Amino acid sequence: MDGTFKLSIDSFPSNLRELLNKKELSATRLAYLMRVSRMTVYNWRRGRSDPPLRRIFQIAELLGVDAQQLLKETTN
Repeated sequence: MDGTFKLSIDSFPSNLRELLNKKELSATRLAYLMRVSRMTVYNWRRGRSDPPLRRIFQIAELLGVDAQQLLKETTN
């Protein structure tokens, strides 16, 4: 394997849930820090809507990860 991975917005909801759990950060707290509604974050976590690219970078910064971690395809 060459160390590359695929990026996909379809992987965002599960990656977001996983990172929030890992960082012990609630969706409510993330919404507060981002100045968006709880429903907005809830919809992102459930895959009902996709965040704008600028929000993906903001989430990554708040979680202390690279934006690619939010978009990488998971291998199940």
